[in-house]
Amino acid sequence: MIIQWILAGLIGYLIGAIPTGVIITRLLKGINLTTFGSGHTGATNVKRAVGINAAIVAAILDILWGTISVWIAWLITKNYWMAAAAGSAAIIGHNWSVYIRMQGGIGLSTLYGSLLFFQPLLVTGAVLILVALRMFMVKILHFHRNRVTIFCMLVFPLILKCLTLRPEGILLCVFGGLVIIIKTIPDWNRVYENKNV
Repeated sequence: MIIQWILAGLIGYLIGAIPTGVIITRLLKGINLTTFGSGHTGATNVKRAVGINAAIVAAILDILWGTISVWIAWLITKNYWMAAAAGSAAIIGHNWSVYIRMQGGIGLSTLYGSLLFFQPLLVTGAVLILVALRMFMVKILHFHRNRVTIFCMLVFPLILKCLTLRPEGILLCVFGGLVIIIKTIPDWNRVYENKNV
């Protein structure tokens, strides 16, 4: 059992740690994403570096890594708790990737991808609620976007619980949200020169 837990976590971490954004920006424009813009390696910074199309590809792949991590762990163990652990490890891998000297993104796409394994339609509905809430708070109320991200990660598990997601998925959301909050806190007072990015 312990070996299975370790294997699930290791698989999740190594797949989630694939630095999609870094690979894409380096291939397209020779840009080192870890030293560009925010320094994060997710889709938002990819958009700043090389444009929206590349950012969409990066986001889709990061979602896919999360889903694959959880799916492989479940295939190996047939245990939903271990699958959730692999999803958590994938988010950690995305945020602190061994492939790029422990740098990475925020983990939002990887969290979404990890949760998709459990109940895709329900999770997507919850994410749409969260996106609408975030847009309202950032675009209408003009709250700081990173503080809104932290707030959204606090309410995300509550939304999923209200929508009756499996308990393993809720725990994954709690842990993954905490990892995202930890990675977002350093940007608490970040000033954005371009309000559209």
